[in-house]
Amino acid sequence: KDTPGIAIFSNTYAQLVDGTMATFFEACDNWGLSYKDNILQKHKIYLPDLGANIGVWSVDNPINFKSLELCYVWIDEAQAWDRFAYNHVIGRRRGTAQQRRLYPEMPLRTRITANPPHTLDHWLVDLCTKPGFDGTPPARLITASIWDNPFIPQSNIDMLRASYDPELAEIELGGKFGEIGKGRIWRMFSRGKHVWSEKQAIERRLPPLKYDPSIPLCWSHDFNIDPLCSV
Repeated sequence: KDTPGIAIFSNTYAQLVDGTMATFFEACDNWGLSYKDNILQKHKIYLPDLGANIGVWSVDNPINFKSLELCYVWIDEAQAWDRFAYNHVIGRRRGTAQQRRLYPEMPLRTRITANPPHTLDHWLVDLCTKPGFDGTPPARLITASIWDNPFIPQSNIDMLRASYDPELAEIELGGKFGEIGKGRIWRMFSRGKHVWSEKQAIERRLPPLKYDPSIPLCWSHDFNIDPLCSV
C-alpha cells in the first residue's frame, strides 16, 4: 500500500497529466473506481476502493527511479522514449516484498503503448520483431489501425489519408512499423525521367553535365509536395 509496486510512465509531465492519466481516470470512472490524485506532490494516485497506490512518473529524468521496486509497469508514448530511459525503468521491475509474499506466482509484467516510430532503427521495433534468447521477440506485438477505431469519423480519416504520402500513411494510419527517415527524399524519383543526359543538356543549350569533384556542388530543393523542384 505505501510503496507502489505498480507504476505508470509517460514521456513528459504534460503528456502524463493531460493524456495518459486523463485516459486512466476516465477508465476509473467507467469502472466505478474512486481515486485520489496526488501526482504533483508525491507522484502517486490512491485507489481507496482497492486500498492501492499506483506510482505515476514522467521520464524527463529517469535517474530518479533508482529506489523503485516495481512488479507491473505501464509505459505510454514509448515511441518518444530513448533506450536509456526504457532500460532504466525495466531495471526497476524486480517486484516488491509484499507482492512476493502475497502472490509468489505472479509474473512481472510490462505494458507498452505507442505510435509506431518513423524509423526501423528504434529500440521498440527491435523489442517487438527481433528474436530474443528463446528465438521469439521479447514483446508480444498487438497492432491496430485508424480504421479499427469506431470513434474517428470517416471524414477525418479521409483528410489524413489525403495529406500523407503512402509510406507515412502506413505508419501513422495503418499502425505498422516503417522507415521514412532514410532512402529517397522524393519517392517518385526516376533516373530516366528526372536526370538529363549530356546530350539532353546540349539540346537545351545548357553547359555540359560532367561532374567535377574538385569544385563545390550546390543542391537546391523546393519541398512542395507536388510539384517538388530540385536543381
